[in-house]
Amino acid sequence: MLSYNWGSKAVVSKVYDILVESGIKVWMDIKGGMGDNINISMAEGVEKAAVVCCFMTPTYQESHNCQLELGYANELAKKKQLRIIPCMIGDKNNKEWRPSSWLGLLTLSENYVNFRDDSDANIQLKTKELIERIKHQSPIYTPNSIPLPIRPWDPIRQKYLKENKIQLMINDQKEFPMEQSYINLALVETKDQQEKEKRLKQYNNEDQFSREDEQSDRGSHQHNDILGTFEEIYGKKTTIDVKDIFEQCKDQIKKVLMLGRAGIGKSTFCQYVTYRWAKGEIWSQYELVILIRLRSLTDGQYPSGKKYSPIDLVEREYFEVDDISTEIKQNFNDKCNREHVLWILDGYDEFAQNIPEQLKSVFKHICETQHHILTSRPYAIALSYDTKMEITGFTNENI
Repeated sequence: MLSYNWGSKAVVSKVYDILVESGIKVWMDIKGGMGDNINISMAEGVEKAAVVCCFMTPTYQESHNCQLELGYANELAKKKQLRIIPCMIGDKNNKEWRPSSWLGLLTLSENYVNFRDDSDANIQLKTKELIERIKHQSPIYTPNSIPLPIRPWDPIRQKYLKENKIQLMINDQKEFPMEQSYINLALVETKDQQEKEKRLKQYNNEDQFSREDEQSDRGSHQHNDILGTFEEIYGKKTTIDVKDIFEQCKDQIKKVLMLGRAGIGKSTFCQYVTYRWAKGEIWSQYELVILIRLRSLTDGQYPSGKKYSPIDLVEREYFEVDDISTEIKQNFNDKCNREHVLWILDGYDEFAQNIPEQLKSVFKHICETQHHILTSRPYAIALSYDTKMEITGFTNENI
């Protein structure tokens, strides 16, 4: 079912045509779905739907009928009779518009499909994404099936949404909104990047011995070398928007190595992107994003004598109190097999020095078969990645 306000009719009609051409049965009011009584017709449309796609705009949020329609769909969703997939059309006069009030409440924990760009090319592209979501989110019932909780992975999304502040290092009682963080990324294009990092580190160490003689030719020469190397590595570069990271990946399995020197903000980057994903602002192609702080993968947390799997990591890192049911584990494995899970593995440089033997296999499996981002300091990497990026710190404009 396509739920929308009349102001979005042109866009939604194009989506309808593409869905029908793809063999999906669709209910839309102006395509024969509306009878004499508008309320009865809307109710029947909702009741017969496996998936309700709501096209969000300010006028949709203000519409009493749209609120009734989606509110009824939400009640059926609670009973596991259908799924709701939000689709963002937004407001042309306010590109930052987000749903609030009743609409924000009903769609908070779901990724939306982004139709803000209403060009034919984007509508075609995003409707294909919607089709994948429809196919994989339709509830399928058999007489012997046990229905899953309506949103078994909500605790992970809610955790990301709660981590929406950055604490000051010098005063951890003071916090700032996550949106005020500066996350600047650039492609790593030179093969000798790691060698340059080592050189800079070496110069920094040697500089300690030359500070007393900084006026000498040797000190002056070395100081210029340091500045030259620093500019070579960290000088002005073409930045990449966070949401476009995976466009640089050529392979089907998206793998990105995110480099950054100590203290530059690698862990803040991880907090930032999981927060934005949880809000539905980026990477809607992934139904689930799993952030693993690699320093937590220790012998104490994961005792030897057992072979661990990806779901074991998720269970121990996010569901310490509650056991995950067999059905939810299967649901997770299905998402992984359909490539709808993104892993963010933070802190490889610390982890690589002492990987517990019992975790080597599962770490290798994730790195080789799953979409992922791996963060590390530059001179700790023995793994091969085609797509490398670096966190570059403040730009002049940021300052």
